Order: sequence, then structure tokens, then C-alpha cells
Amino acid sequence: MEDMLQMWINLIVETLKYQSDYFKHVTTLSTGSILIIVALVEGVFKSPEGIVFIWLSILGFLVCLVSSVFMMQVIGGFLGELCTPWEPDKRHERQEKIVKTAKTANRIQRWSWVGFLGGIVFLLIFSLINFLQKSKL
Repeated sequence: MEDMLQMWINLIVETLKYQSDYFKHVTTLSTGSILIIVALVEGVFKSPEGIVFIWLSILGFLVCLVSSVFMMQVIGGFLGELCTPWEPDKRHERQEKIVKTAKTANRIQRWSWVGFLGGIVFLLIFSLINFLQKSKL
């Protein structure tokens, strides 16, 4: 039974490591995208059209950044919790906490994904509007 529990813990730890890497990469991409937005607005388009799409894009990337940073904190604390010795009388309590944290992680991961996808979509809409406007001139 102990071997099965240890295998289960190892699987969760590996999954959390991959999720942490995912959040690190998405955070980097979101930050870079915000910098690209600033460069587009300041340098490429002198009087941009559809500025609301820029604000929606920045909002999407910020949602992604905040949820990703929050999730990295949750994962770090959770990994620390998993590495502490398990008391036999509190095993069920800790297993419930693991399941609850995993469900929360999935919800927050969706927010991160939706924020990033929304940021990209709104940035593309803004760029298309302005490139088409610029090509008509």
C-alpha cells in the first residue's frame, strides 16, 4: 500500500512540475506580447484604429500573467506540502486537500489559457484592422 501511495505522490509531483513549466512559459510569452503591443502602438501605427482591441488584448495578457503567477505560488506551496512526511491518521485529510488543489489548478489554468488566447486574438484583430487601413492609404 505504501508503494502505491508513493507512486501516486511521485506522479502528482511530476505533473505539478510540468504545470509549473507551462505557467513559466505562458508568463514569459504574455510579458513579451505586452512589449510587442507597446512597440506596435508607439512605433508602427502613428494613429491606430480600434484601440479598444489593444486594451482588451492587454487585459487578456494581464489575466494570464496574474493567474499564472498565482498558480506558480500554489504549486510551490503544494510541492512543499507533498514533501512533508504523512501522518497515518491525517492521510484522508491530505488526500482531500490534494484533490481540491488539483481542481483549483485546473480552473486557474483555464483562466490563464483563456486570457492568453484572448490577448492573442484581440492583438491579431487590432493588427489586421490597422494593416488593412494602412494598405488602403
